[in-house]
Amino acid sequence: MHHWEWHDFTDRTESEVVDEFDPHASVSSTATGEYISRDFWVGSSGEGFRYTLGLLRITGQSLLDGITGGPILYHGRKLVVSGSGGWVVSFNLSGAGQEFRRVQLTQRARKDLFAAISCAVYDHYNVTKAGLYCWYAARPELVKLYDRALGCRKQPESRQKFIPGIVTLNQTGQVRRGYAIITRYY
Repeated sequence: MHHWEWHDFTDRTESEVVDEFDPHASVSSTATGEYISRDFWVGSSGEGFRYTLGLLRITGQSLLDGITGGPILYHGRKLVVSGSGGWVVSFNLSGAGQEFRRVQLTQRARKDLFAAISCAVYDHYNVTKAGLYCWYAARPELVKLYDRALGCRKQPESRQKFIPGIVTLNQTGQVRRGYAIITRYY
């Protein structure tokens, strides 16, 4: 199991490369504001990959709607950016020329990847008490993986660190690839 302290997040201000296959990439790539990230390694030392998880503070309703494919309803009301804050979650391979490259991960490496992502979001939540995290599945094949990792289809296979008391919204929007985690601080 991975364990990171909050100081492992870094403030990133450099421009990001945009995935040409992600129809919502322009929404997040043109947004400005607070962006922090955490790098981590997945796989063996010889055949592993370095990833970067990024968190972008949601500063407006248009960014939230763009990422989730919204507007979407939560308890009969439009999902909005709450006073406790919201963050867009993204992750990808790290390093020049690596962005959006598809790599084959072993079953164990895939579990480690999702564990690292959930730990990073959990660490961030513990410090910020954010009410909302959202993201977009850039490729259709990621929908099944995200649903399983969040326990939307069945119980998660591994004992990943999840935020207690969350509500997950999966497959939102017209394309059905938006996701949101609503915490008790929403």
